[in-house]
Amino acid sequence: MHTQRSIGRALHTLNEKIAAHEQIAQMTIALRDTLLPLLLSGTVVAPGDE
Repeated sequence: MHTQRSIGRALHTLNEKIAAHEQIAQMTIALRDTLLPLLLSGTVVAPGDE
């Protein structure tokens, strides 16, 4: 039983990490979708390209 609980905790931790990384990926996509049109139109200039 101790081993099963230990495995369960490890799997729960992995699930939490997966959820966090999925959230990061979704936010990155949203940021890209917001910034790309601004960069392509010249409204916003990338750092170093001023």
